[in-house]
Amino acid sequence: MWKAVVAAVLSFLVPGAGQLYLGERRRGALLLGAWLAVLLGLLALVAVGQLGRTFLALLLLANVAMLALRLFAIVDAGRGAFASRAAAAVLAVVAVAAAVPHVAAAYVTVRGYDVLESVFADEEPTDVLGGSGLFLAFPSGRP
Repeated sequence: MWKAVVAAVLSFLVPGAGQLYLGERRRGALLLGAWLAVLLGLLALVAVGQLGRTFLALLLLANVAMLALRLFAIVDAGRGAFASRAAAAVLAVVAVAAAVPHVAAAYVTVRGYDVLESVFADEEPTDVLGGSGLFLAFPSGRP
């Protein structure tokens, strides 16, 4: 049971490492290869990407793919931990710890897109106060 928790922690660090630890060589190699493929794709995207809508959308999709792969690897490696409540709780904590940085990265990506759209907007803003003086001038009859 605790061997499964150790495997889950190893898969938390490197997806597929926990499966290799448990002796599941084929599954571990497949997960490790998939993780390396997504990681290389993400690095290539960052290396050649120019900041824009498409780049941010692809970055968000790569983040979701990496999160799904990591969570699958963690739960798959720790599937023997469900026999004990304490081991299952540790497995849940490991899964949440794996998700937190991906959720934070997604938040930063979405906020970056919002900043991109508001700072580099195609049209002029319509909520700008008029006048260049110290005081605001209201039309007559309004305080």
